[in-house]
Amino acid sequence: MLLVAWLITTALAIARPLAWGRSPWPVLGVGIVVSAILTVAAYVTLRVGAGVL
Repeated sequence: MLLVAWLITTALAIARPLAWGRSPWPVLGVGIVVSAILTVAAYVTLRVGAGVL
């Protein structure tokens, strides 16, 4: 289910700017950065919870 939601939001992130005649790369860049930050935060949280850090 999460993968389906990700695919839909990714398609919208690319299609909406293109429909408006704009480049989708700024939107995708922000999405990639936010995703990377959340992934690192989740990783660190799991490591702390496991007592590794």
